[in-house]
Amino acid sequence: MPEKKILLINPQLPEASWLNSSVAGISPPLGLAYMSAYLGQRGYKVSIIDNAAEFLSLKELVARAEVFSPSLVGITSTTTNYNTAAGIAGALKGTMPAVPVIMGGAHASALPEYVLENKNVDAVVRGDGEAVFYNLAEKMISGGSLADVKGVTFRDGGGIKANPPQEVVGDLDSLPFPAYELLPMHLYHPSLSRRLTPGRFASIVTSRGCPYACSFCSHSVFGHTHRLRSPGNVIKEVEFLKKEYGISELLIWDDTFTAEPARAAEIAKGIKRVANIPWSCYSRTDHADDDLYKTFYECGLREMLFGAESGSNEILRNANKGITIEDTRKAVSLAKKNGISAFCSVILGLPGDTRETIKETIDFFTRVDPDYAAFCVLIPFPGAPLFDKAVKDGLLDIKKTDWESYVTIFSSKPPPCSMCEVPVEELTALQKYAFRKFLFRVGYVAGRVGKALKDGPFRLIAFIRGLSTVIKHQAHRHMAGMGARR
Repeated sequence: MPEKKILLINPQLPEASWLNSSVAGISPPLGLAYMSAYLGQRGYKVSIIDNAAEFLSLKELVARAEVFSPSLVGITSTTTNYNTAAGIAGALKGTMPAVPVIMGGAHASALPEYVLENKNVDAVVRGDGEAVFYNLAEKMISGGSLADVKGVTFRDGGGIKANPPQEVVGDLDSLPFPAYELLPMHLYHPSLSRRLTPGRFASIVTSRGCPYACSFCSHSVFGHTHRLRSPGNVIKEVEFLKKEYGISELLIWDDTFTAEPARAAEIAKGIKRVANIPWSCYSRTDHADDDLYKTFYECGLREMLFGAESGSNEILRNANKGITIEDTRKAVSLAKKNGISAFCSVILGLPGDTRETIKETIDFFTRVDPDYAAFCVLIPFPGAPLFDKAVKDGLLDIKKTDWESYVTIFSSKPPPCSMCEVPVEELTALQKYAFRKFLFRVGYVAGRVGKALKDGPFRLIAFIRGLSTVIKHQAHRHMAGMGARR
């Protein structure tokens, strides 16, 4: 019986994200950790190299892989780090040519045929990875055919075959907790703006899938079916992380944690009961509720990130976002009223945007005054409706695109295309102007410094580092262009 050893790899971000990396967090690769636990239950010996946290050179990574001597390698990839992932695949094939290399994750799930044009990749796992990867491994390690393995795209003779999708995991409680023991838990931390304590950090997901259909979002992995873990199952994981790893803060990664308010409140109360630590989460502005936010704060929630996107209702409608600027104004106000920091994510360059609507957006968020605002330039990611439209309209050529330009914020490269009337060069200039107008207000800086001093030295250091990154971003020459029109 062949040895059942699997190496899973999370690639590092590309050089184009060097500015963003100075302020961004590093979270555990939960997808790989879930898969590792699932495979471990079924007799596999699994090792994870999280190079987003360890920063090994390619030579060091390959050397560690050789020492482990896997019978199969899996590499996860986002669009942003796809070039890095492809480089790892090539290096591994050059050293261990007989070991199959499998790719999964958001980018591979969205563009499996494109990924398989790389001869160093033997197959692609699409969607929820646990059962698909296990079934694939059972076949490949024993020398069997992939013809009946659902959720796999692979080379078949001279062509490429895409098998039918694997059914999604309906009962998320049936999955084991992620294999945290295989991860360098001491290396993870949240982004500078989101850091709540100087201690250990962890992140969790309490659901999979998103029921909404924003035009700029990719659903290539978990789809639109919103599947929920039970509150009890989530709370047990938080308790485990507190006891085993001594975490002092937590991030809930769900796209829509507040989709079911009663469930969200029950989880919040459980976090307070078993861990009593500060935490943060993502939400929609149309879920704003005074009573829920009050409960959240009492249970330790200290920051909420909203996908607010635009200060124009017309642009929000164009993006099929399903919210209004009135929702955003209310959400920010209620969060701040209840002592919760409001972080708004904003996208410049959505379809229909003009210089005037972008200025309207920047002015809106300056007036609403969330605690933080991240002004991103629109990137049409594979798997999103806008990506398909960009390809159809000739704005993108998949075979020629530079995946390292798919960094939405603090990138050293301009975005791959513009999907509105404002050209790329001007969008990047407007992005710089947005940060200047929002951040470089005397009252805002004074308020941030005052809050940081109150929270402790580590918060002040984080604020200073974050501000220095913004200043570097302002000075970066690739963004020079037509200039922002006010």
